[in-house]
Amino acid sequence: MLKPNGVFIQWDWAANNENSEVGLTEKAIRNPLLQSEFSDIKIKFPFIMSSSKGCMPFIMAIGKNS
Repeated sequence: MLKPNGVFIQWDWAANNENSEVGLTEKAIRNPLLQSEFSDIKIKFPFIMSSSKGCMPFIMAIGKNS
């Protein structure tokens, strides 16, 4: 449904591994974007949320619809 040359942006909690109950790994985000033929994929870890229960990093993915 994304228009040609449209940009898809995804935000989520970052997970340390594939078995984590919370968040997604870089691989878990990148593979579906590649399978959906997105181009110019960029994945970043822009910041970490801190609380009294610990720290949780965010992961952000950007892909262009070719």
